[in-house]
Amino acid sequence: YGTLNPELHFIATASGNSMNGGKNAVKDGDLLLLEWITPSNAGSISGLTMAIETQDASGDDQYLLRVVKKQQNGQYLLVANNREYDDMLATDQMKTFARLKAVLS
Repeated sequence: YGTLNPELHFIATASGNSMNGGKNAVKDGDLLLLEWITPSNAGSISGLTMAIETQDASGDDQYLLRVVKKQQNGQYLLVANNREYDDMLATDQMKTFARLKAVLS
């Protein structure tokens, strides 16, 4: 996985099936290697699988893993690999905090 830095890289367990599809499927229970993003290392996120924090209807934190696609109008579309999940537009209330580096299991 290259050089890993414990201040930038972390492991999380996937929960749910929104990314279970296509050639880069992420299945419920998979271990994921993620990299924190900061203003200095974010770069372009379009086309990458990113971890996004948002709140659900009841105000609880919710974490999404989605492919980010920049639209011609400048908005970002969040796309699940599992076609049973609808695409969604990113909002100002969402916080992109990490990029997926690898599926470990």
